[in-house]
Amino acid sequence: MNVAVESSSEAMTSWFPILLYHRVLPTPTAPDPYRNCISTAAFRSHLRWLQAHGYSSLPLTAGAVGPSLRRHGKHVAITFDDGYEDNYVHAWPVLKEFGFTASIFVVTNIIGGMNDFDAGLGGAPARMLRPEQICELHAHGFGIGSHSCSHPPSLTELGDTTLREELVRSRTVLEDLIQAPVNTFSYPRSRVDRRIEAAVKDAGYHLALAGEGSSFSRYRMHRVFAPPGEGNALARQLRLRRLKRLIRVALYRGGPAPHD
Repeated sequence: MNVAVESSSEAMTSWFPILLYHRVLPTPTAPDPYRNCISTAAFRSHLRWLQAHGYSSLPLTAGAVGPSLRRHGKHVAITFDDGYEDNYVHAWPVLKEFGFTASIFVVTNIIGGMNDFDAGLGGAPARMLRPEQICELHAHGFGIGSHSCSHPPSLTELGDTTLREELVRSRTVLEDLIQAPVNTFSYPRSRVDRRIEAAVKDAGYHLALAGEGSSFSRYRMHRVFAPPGEGNALARQLRLRRLKRLIRVALYRGGPAPHD
């Protein structure tokens, strides 16, 4: 299996930053209780900093990342959760400016609709990617992954049958849409436990992403939440995350990789 890491020990030595975004807008909307929106200017500043510091992007598709990763320069993975239409309208043009690509994790029940999963949580209504937009992004090198069917508040609260339906049906919908394998998953709200990890693996995924404070496991890969500020703010986030990782590797080398 040719994925980002084959074991916890390999993950310790093949780390590369995985950035987590949600929305990119010319002017971030209000209210934004989860601070999911960043401005187009801030996003451009992030990519400018990454390019200036020698980073190249890679999509988190199965096979895109392998053991040779460490020998070929500095890499970053740019990810978007939920599948908002502004990823296509506003983020993609900026990514193209810098020659970067990204991976988008889609909530399949609301493709072409609105962000119903945020109803009652105080967020602003937003339109989601349409089927043809997802296909176009995939055709231009974007990774397409699953973010479940309905974006439940927590997969850990679901029974086994409902959980498997969220995992398998969302994958099937996306594979039918883009006519390609979908092997990556992003946990809604980054809520995951060992039962959920096992279910994701059993559903045929090769890589799964959570948020900060996740383990070295390829079924709970950690990400760096992209800050709303300019490129210097991103630089501080990356330095802090790299330092925390180095401390963990130093403390636990030779033993099982822990969960944060």
